[in-house]
Amino acid sequence: MKKTSKLSDKIIKIRKLANLNQTELANLLGVSQGNVSHFEINNVRPHYDTIKKLMYLGKKYGIEFTLEDIINARTKEQNKDQEI
Repeated sequence: MKKTSKLSDKIIKIRKLANLNQTELANLLGVSQGNVSHFEINNVRPHYDTIKKLMYLGKKYGIEFTLEDIINARTKEQNKDQEI
């Protein structure tokens, strides 16, 4: 079972509610499709500017980001380091 974060879950939810594929969301965010994929599987945290765009898009679909979502967003690699 893959471990996700609240942030990655919200990114997936926004994309699905907006009826976008990863490439289309990437174009809206100004990042690559590979970046979106990494955000969704929690390998990479989005840059602050990307989070702002996601927050704006999320608001259109009733998905709010909390400060906790953003601050506590940890990648899988960071989670591994913490478990040791």
